Amino acid sequence: MFLDETTRLQNIRSAMERDVPWMDALPTHGGRWNVCAGGPSLRKEVKRIKKAKGVIVSVNGTHNYLLSKGVKPDYFVLTDPQEHCKRFVKRPQKDVTYLVAAHCDPKVFDRLEGYDCRLWFPLDYELPVPVSIGGGTTVGLRAINIGFTLGYRDIHLWGFDGCIKESHHAYPQPENDGEETRIVKYRGKEFEMTDWMINQAANFDELMRKHQLNITVHTPGVIQHIRSYYASR
Repeated sequence: MFLDETTRLQNIRSAMERDVPWMDALPTHGGRWNVCAGGPSLRKEVKRIKKAKGVIVSVNGTHNYLLSKGVKPDYFVLTDPQEHCKRFVKRPQKDVTYLVAAHCDPKVFDRLEGYDCRLWFPLDYELPVPVSIGGGTTVGLRAINIGFTLGYRDIHLWGFDGCIKESHHAYPQPENDGEETRIVKYRGKEFEMTDWMINQAANFDELMRKHQLNITVHTPGVIQHIRSYYASR
């Protein structure tokens, strides 16, 4: 699922040659940022998301999934540079803001031509750009930092299982089928996880350890377990 650096740099050059504005960094305000990740628990959370205050943020396949359930997101965030990610925007909407990493596949930008698309830059590259976003190995984690950059301080996470339950996602995502899993004991509790989930948990743990972020995790799983650990300290 990884893309070589040469191709990613080619994607960056292509994106920066387009007439796509950069995402702005905004001052702190009182808004609520609801990040909807694709864990299996998302299926059970749609009704609550519909009633949630604040803006709804989709990532990867949750854009199409939420639309299919009658929930129109306010934002969409994409990090991964692989070509297959173009399917995540097969139903672009005129009143959704698409926040797309500069190293994403050109076909993604082709599909978003004429829509409200904004560039942001992953912190993985040392290039002089207006906005760089770090924060971890998954799009969900980057979406947290994007919300912070846009001035949100009340951050809510939905569908952030971070571990295997009955499946790896709430919707079909064949790229993750067949991934090896193992049982990991994390702060006293066992979870079934893939390697990318283990990395995500470590990144989220570091985020909570280093920064005093106001994050509410609605989904039971390893991410909520980590958040609860720091809330109790």
